[in-house]
Order: sequence, then structure tokens, then C-alpha cells
Amino acid sequence: MMLPGSFRKKYVGTFIGLIVCAASLWYLASAYQWQDVFPALGAVQYQLLIVQIWGVHFCYICLRTWRLYLLVRRINPEISFADLYIITAIVVSLAILTPGQLGELLKVEVLKRRNLLNRLPGLGSLIAERFADLLVVAGIACTGFFFADNITRRYPVLAVGGGLCCVGLVVFFVLLHYLSRGKQSSWWSQLRSGYIAPGLWVKTLVLTMLSWGCVAWGWSLILAAVQVHLALWELVWLLSLVTIGTIVSLVPGGFGVAEVLTVELLIELGVAPVAAQAGALLLRMYGFILVFFGLLHILYCGFVIFLKKYKDKPRQ
Repeated sequence: MMLPGSFRKKYVGTFIGLIVCAASLWYLASAYQWQDVFPALGAVQYQLLIVQIWGVHFCYICLRTWRLYLLVRRINPEISFADLYIITAIVVSLAILTPGQLGELLKVEVLKRRNLLNRLPGLGSLIAERFADLLVVAGIACTGFFFADNITRRYPVLAVGGGLCCVGLVVFFVLLHYLSRGKQSSWWSQLRSGYIAPGLWVKTLVLTMLSWGCVAWGWSLILAAVQVHLALWELVWLLSLVTIGTIVSLVPGGFGVAEVLTVELLIELGVAPVAAQAGALLLRMYGFILVFFGLLHILYCGFVIFLKKYKDKPRQ
């Protein structure tokens, strides 16, 4: 019996993701020795590191919320920053575990169910957010190749592919925005209402760069905990390449893939293999710290709902 096309695509994507994950884990286990890594991890002050990461991630979530607020307040002027903050903190923090961080699509559904935004304008805003993120990350990756001459010579296809990706993103969005102006269908108009007005592009891109700066700040704290210190351009370049690799790998959270990319790139940047391996493992822990940040916000929401029901309960 033939499966429906959507199920076939789902299973194919899952199968590819499993193969990539298994191959990455096999490579990590066979290519590196890990017994010397654990003493370095044991010397980390985890309590202080967690507090620092949560502080940086809070700044990141605030910037992401501000960006979303700029996008959607044109559609719903009554929407509040606090509502968007809670939704962003939960969804963005937990979306780290999903393939390509596609779990952020849940944000559109939550906005719809809370009667804050219709589904199509919400989807349009999400498209604009993802476009800004990809443009900034791809731009950083391409810029890094001008500084990393050794890697550019070894992997010229990466530099060319990154440049084409940036150009393609800009051309695609410009064509999508301007060539669709003549379309009058209601669903398309609703979708385009979530796009950014040209005057807001500068603000949105600035907030996007600041938010990725917070991510780089968090990575620098993680790597410094295992005595890995990189120049600013090296840090943001590493972040951009690992992010792109994680997104295209189809592996939930980039498990295995992110570690391979991190170790290999850190070694190329002159970091000792043991320190690179420790940094990769600690960056994986960084993802779980962010997930716990989102879970704390879920507990907060549950506590607020409980208090509201308790206050509304009739007294006898």
C-alpha cells in the first residue's frame, strides 16, 4: 500500500536525519579520544555558568520579543509586550530541540489560539523573522571566509555556496514582496500583512544582529569555561557555520552534527583537540540550559493560571 505523499516526505526526512546523526556520532567516537575531556569539564563552575547563560538568554528573548512586537503591532495595536515575551521565551527556548528549529511555527498557533493574531499574518511575521535570521547568519558565515584563508582554500565550495545563499535570500524576498503586489486574494493579502514595511527593515535587522550578538556572548561564556578563547570574528563565524549546519542537517537539535562541526572548526582555528571536544560537549549542555529556561516559564504560566482559578473560585 502506498503511503500519502506527506507521510513519505516525513519518513524520508526522518530517515535522512537519523543517518546523518548516526554517522556524526560514529565519526566522533572513532576519530577522537574522549577520556581526557572529562577532567576539563569537571573543573567548570556550573552554578555560575548557568546563571550567566540565563541572564544572556533573557536579553536574547527580550530582543526577539521586541522584534516580533514591531512586526505584529501594526496588525494588532492592542497586543502587549508581556504576552509576546511569554510566548517567545517558551517557544524559542524549546524549539532548539526541533529539526531546523521549526518548532517556532508553534508560536503562530499560540498567537492564534489566544486571539492575538490570525494565523496567516502570524505566518507572514515568522517568515520575515526567519529571513532576517538567515540573512544575518549567512552574511556572517560569508564574511568569516575572508579571514579564514586556510579553510577557504580547503573548502572553496563553502564560501561560494554561502555567498550564493545570501544573494538568493535577498533576491527571493524582493521578488516575493514586489511581484506579488498585484495579487488580490484574501489569503495572500493576510499573509503579506505580516511582512515588514520597508521602513521597519532597518530596525528589524538591527534587532536581529543584536540578538545574535547575545547568542555569541553566550557561546563565549561557554567556551571560556573550558579555557577556549577566540577572537570576535572567529566566535561569530563558528556560531554561524554551526547554526547553518544544524538547520540543514534535519537532525533534531543538530545532535551529533553540531558537535562534529564545532570540534573540526575549533581545531582549524588552532584550538587543542581536547579543549575543542570539551567546548563541543559544553555547548550541547548550553542547549539544555536554554530548554530548562523555557520550562521554567511554562511552570510560571501554570502557576499564574492556578492563582487565577483559585481567586475566581466562589467562596463558601
